[in-house]
Amino acid sequence: AQQGIAVIAVDNTNGTWEYQTSGSWTTLAGSSTSAAIPLGTAHKIRFRPNANWAGTVASGITFKAWDRSAGASPGVALNVGTNGGGTPYSTADETASITVNPVNDAPVLNNSSAPSLPAINEDDANPSGMTITNLIAATAGITDVDAGAQQGIAVIAVDNTNGTWEYQTSGSW
Repeated sequence: AQQGIAVIAVDNTNGTWEYQTSGSWTTLAGSSTSAAIPLGTAHKIRFRPNANWAGTVASGITFKAWDRSAGASPGVALNVGTNGGGTPYSTADETASITVNPVNDAPVLNNSSAPSLPAINEDDANPSGMTITNLIAATAGITDVDAGAQQGIAVIAVDNTNGTWEYQTSGSW
């Protein structure tokens, strides 16, 4: 006999379960023993997590085995309330989990302000400079959805027309 599953429950709390029988993906929602979604071995399922969510969906997708002997069409809801014995559906259910790993999300620089460094005197050979913390504070800010993210900047251009820009990580300039 051919093999397949009949999806009877999904946990869409932190994302969306979908299946594909051909072409586009279809949302798996509202599955139950009276409205199970049958899928064959060539079909696909996937979980699309909500933006910036990471963790484990312990009861991700619950299903029964389906031997495909019934005339059900993949993706078309059917009742699997009567199962075991001579039916095409297993008595037992199985639940699969999925883990969504966190990734490093890029920080967001709010560049709606026009920050400036403190004024210095003409011919000052050793200006005090400004900390990056204070430069960030002078902007409208940096946000990052990653827990514990540190802040900093990457200098991508300077204008040396009227002097020389320098930076200090520790010690001398």
